[in-house]
Amino acid sequence: MSASVDRRILIATSAFAFLIAAHLILIAAFRDADMFLLLEDALFVISSAIAAFCFLYAFKRSTGRARTACLAMFVAMILNTAGELAWLVIEVILRTEPFPSIADIGYLAFYPFFAAGIFLLPSVPLSANERSRMLLDECIALISSLLILWIYILPELYEDDPLATFVSIAYVLMDLLLIIALMDILFREHAAPEDWPAFLLVLGMGVMIITDLGYVYQEVQGTYVSGSLVDTGWLVAYMLIGIAPLLWVHPPSASPISLKRISYYVPVVWLGIALILALIKGHGSVSNAAALAASISGIIGLMLLRERQSVRTMGDTLRILREEAERRAAAEKNLAETKNLLESILAQAQCGILVVDADGKILFSNDVARRMLGKSPGEAVELRSYKQEGGIEWDLCISRALRGAITDCREERMVVDGKPIDLLLNSAPLRDSSGGIVGAVVPFMDISDRKRLEDELRRHTTELERIVEERTREIERKNAEMEQFVYTVSHDLRSPLITILGFLGYLREDLRAGQSDNVESDIRFIENSVLKMDRLLTNTLELSRVGRVINPPEDVPFSDIVKEVLSEMNPKLNGVDVVIADDMPVVRVDRMRVGEMLANLIDNSIKYTKNAGHPRIEIGWRPENAVFFVKDNGIGIDPKYHDRVFELFYRIDRSTPGTGAGLAIAKKIVEVHGGRIWIESEVGKGCTVCFTLPLSQKSSSEEKPDQSGDLHR
Repeated sequence: MSASVDRRILIATSAFAFLIAAHLILIAAFRDADMFLLLEDALFVISSAIAAFCFLYAFKRSTGRARTACLAMFVAMILNTAGELAWLVIEVILRTEPFPSIADIGYLAFYPFFAAGIFLLPSVPLSANERSRMLLDECIALISSLLILWIYILPELYEDDPLATFVSIAYVLMDLLLIIALMDILFREHAAPEDWPAFLLVLGMGVMIITDLGYVYQEVQGTYVSGSLVDTGWLVAYMLIGIAPLLWVHPPSASPISLKRISYYVPVVWLGIALILALIKGHGSVSNAAALAASISGIIGLMLLRERQSVRTMGDTLRILREEAERRAAAEKNLAETKNLLESILAQAQCGILVVDADGKILFSNDVARRMLGKSPGEAVELRSYKQEGGIEWDLCISRALRGAITDCREERMVVDGKPIDLLLNSAPLRDSSGGIVGAVVPFMDISDRKRLEDELRRHTTELERIVEERTREIERKNAEMEQFVYTVSHDLRSPLITILGFLGYLREDLRAGQSDNVESDIRFIENSVLKMDRLLTNTLELSRVGRVINPPEDVPFSDIVKEVLSEMNPKLNGVDVVIADDMPVVRVDRMRVGEMLANLIDNSIKYTKNAGHPRIEIGWRPENAVFFVKDNGIGIDPKYHDRVFELFYRIDRSTPGTGAGLAIAKKIVEVHGGRIWIESEVGKGCTVCFTLPLSQKSSSEEKPDQSGDLHR
């Protein structure tokens, strides 16, 4: 298969060439064989059918007027094939003279359909001068053809056979129609790819006209014999006409033959042939000579008009070329100005702009683009992209634009001089005046700062959401504490009020009865309830004040706070061994509040170690996990009460003195300092209250030395 010619064209050409070669071989070697006429006529049927199939193939793959033209010529070739098939039957099977016969109906019907197809072929519109010249050329060719027919054909027509005369005249008229169609396609303005099929149609119709005239001439002279070289002309015509529609569908890459240049000389050559044939043929009468001279004079007059029209057409062409040159110069000037303006605008743009051609080569890059890509003014720009998740590569972005798609703004990360930068880019096709894609435009901008701000905003948003969530949880916790607090306060304060109310009734009855001893007892109970309520209110007020700052935080050794608390509680420590651990760290706390917390814890330990044989309290520090603790060897606490003992006014043993607010206040103080507090204890094995406090930044070497390991009694 050729690189420039379609495979179907080669197959069709080879088939036609084989048929022509087979016909020549039959004429040369098998002319006297019994099967000669059958084989020869079969070649004509096959050749005409192949040409008809070629027009059908072109019809299926064409549109518009070309499709209609192929349909008309397909019908013409089908009619011609029917004529060939009828000729075969009459000449070979019926063994009668095929001219004139029914076969001529198919042949004669071929001409108008084929001419109609020629007239329907699309063409470029002509100017008025070009149409006038085309008309003159057709008149010259037509008169020349009539001259030849008048001299060679018409005088020899049958005089004793009217049907043969009629059919012969019909063939002559059909050939004249074919000549007009040939002139039309020859002098028509074609687009470049259409010159090849038009050229083959001109050759095919020319060969067919010459063959028809030769056949008619031999027939009227009585010298025609089937199987002569004249018949080969029809096979050649079928081949040229059949290949033409394939070239419409599959035009070759080779440059076509210019029919416009050939058409200028055809009328002159045709006229010369007609004159030569007219001079060769003898004329016996003066009238014939006078008619010949008149015809020649008319033709010469038409030739002069044709040349004048050609000169006028040439003048119009020169004027059009001059105007076109002026328009092109103006367009080039406007283009240069537009280019300078566009480059100036692009240079002032705040974003980078790249312009690439259809091969992806960079044609233009403004200063912003070169600066972002780290290139100097004279340095070549090379696009290097690194695909990331959610990103798009440069080559993909450009290839989409070259396919006609517009890429929306996408993010791309590039590394320029070892530094990653984030770009926001899009792309769009670059089209010429006819709408064809000739390149792509890729604008982009550096969004690295924006990305950093977005990341920072996202981080702050996350942090804010975390803080809000923590605050929400804290508010929910405080609300729960508040509900519990209100419930507890209302419950525990109600108890002494009920006691007071009850003993007031007893007091009223005892006063009426005059029982002074019972009155004194009632007053004592009422007094105790009032004192209990006072303690409850005092502890409640103390708990509410824990959340407010009394003193700003300060760095203080925890051992100093322990000593201060033990010094104040010394009367209560009678008989209790207190051990203070060594090397306790410096804490940054509200010294007074932490002292209150520690006093509550020590006071609780004293209460629950009185029944122990040797009461002992240990105040220590676990450096491995930064936890302080107050440990005693008292009765201990069941693990199921470890959380409840920190509730306000909760007491496991109601007989134990106190209000049950001590551990609640201690927990509040620890939590205000950002720490936590919990209990490690079992029943009968003592109790350890653990808690954490914020440590100071001071080093151990700067801490004030203390008397660690002392026993306080």
